[in-house]
Amino acid sequence: MKKILVGVDGSHASLAALNWAGRLGVVLDADVVAATVFRSQESETDSERYEALRSEVERQLHEEWALPPDAEAPYSSLLLADSPHSLLDAAERENADLVVVGPEARGRFASLHIGSFAHHLAHYTDRPLAIVPESGANRGLERIVLGLDGSAGSSDAARWCAAVAATAGAHVVAAYAFKPPIEFLPESDAHSWFVTSQHELERWVGPLRDAGVAFDAQVVKETHPVQGLVHAVDSVDADLVVVGARGIGGFSGLRVGRVPLQLVHHTHVPVVMVPATTARRSA
Repeated sequence: MKKILVGVDGSHASLAALNWAGRLGVVLDADVVAATVFRSQESETDSERYEALRSEVERQLHEEWALPPDAEAPYSSLLLADSPHSLLDAAERENADLVVVGPEARGRFASLHIGSFAHHLAHYTDRPLAIVPESGANRGLERIVLGLDGSAGSSDAARWCAAVAATAGAHVVAAYAFKPPIEFLPESDAHSWFVTSQHELERWVGPLRDAGVAFDAQVVKETHPVQGLVHAVDSVDADLVVVGARGIGGFSGLRVGRVPLQLVHHTHVPVVMVPATTARRSA
């Protein structure tokens, strides 16, 4: 990972996400870029007034919405034109490896809260997206929960997680959460869903094994996938959750963006969603 792009707007949530990205940048030796969108809040603005407003936002971006002076991560900022795709376009131009946002917004991102902004990014970004709640913004990167289900999205999530965990020296809990169909075989039977799932999970964690990452693999049965991942987070006091953008199997019915959004609502740690295009883009 070489560059992290963070959407900021002056809110406590966005600045907490920026500080989280700054610490992540130190751990992963990545540059941090803070980006905001300028939007005039006045319905009628002449050119002189427009430039004055824009200059004030630019000042805030450089002076108030910035990493602390003692931050060790290389840092820069971008003032973007008002557009629904501004942050995504900036991520493309900057070749960002990770896009970071907070779960709430105001001001220039007022209409782009967790339901619309993060969901919009989930649909259109081809880069990993981190949603960082204030309650988890001060956490380190020692323990990561990785949600797997055998889909292409979770495979890319496993590779992304393996690379990050190897660099950070983090321990990973790879979890497959599913509700098995009714069957008459005992759980210990070699042909049962539980044993089959254990074998599949051992195959899915290949990227972690290949990267030399310390990990545990857990099959969580008879539960909703999000509940299973939340349980895994709580059981190990995880610092981060990583999931794929699309899922099948255990994540059936949870379409693009819904897994990380639901996790943000049910847990207190940052959630990274990895789109299935990540590996192809990085190739």
